[in-house]
Amino acid sequence: MKGFGRLAALLLVVGLILPPTQAEETSNQGGTFNPGDKVKVMMWRQKDITGEYQIGADGNLRMPLVGSVPASGLSVDALTDTLVAHYSAYIKNPQIILIPMFRVTILGAVKMPGSYWVSGSEKVTDLIAMAGGLGGKAVMEKTKITRGDKVIVVNAAEFLRAGKTLGDIGVQSGDIVVVPRSRWPNWSEWAVILSTVALGWSLYNSIKD
Repeated sequence: MKGFGRLAALLLVVGLILPPTQAEETSNQGGTFNPGDKVKVMMWRQKDITGEYQIGADGNLRMPLVGSVPASGLSVDALTDTLVAHYSAYIKNPQIILIPMFRVTILGAVKMPGSYWVSGSEKVTDLIAMAGGLGGKAVMEKTKITRGDKVIVVNAAEFLRAGKTLGDIGVQSGDIVVVPRSRWPNWSEWAVILSTVALGWSLYNSIKD
């Protein structure tokens, strides 16, 4: 236990351990891993093992030293226990911390739509930044989260102002986030439209006279 205490203290110093509130949120989400998900594995004094790993189509992780490890359908705690059990045959008292990652697709009024790896701890602003920032006419207040055949409309502008994380708003693996574009002209476009109308009216009057 003393060794684990020293490990936790060191990881906290170097910023590799989740803050208590974030760790609590992760364990409370109750989600499980799916094929294609990614996980960051951190093992004390094992640099060759520490890294990011993706769950294969067969639901397994390919890990150094121990080979194939079942992961699909497991929670963070269950996968941690599984890895500890596998590595205990080779490493004395392995200390492992997992940070789950998964793909989220963001489309619509962003500059670089696509799929991105996230852990759930990123803020809404971080996901938008990954996608190159907002494009013109973005309507954050009517952002849609599509999960299978279910569509959830959320006020992402409010989440952004409050500094909410993707985990806070319940974003899950495979979700598609769509930031809609307004169909109405924005202020700068209205200025161009009105300027064009004024110019046309002026030309009409000059010809008429």
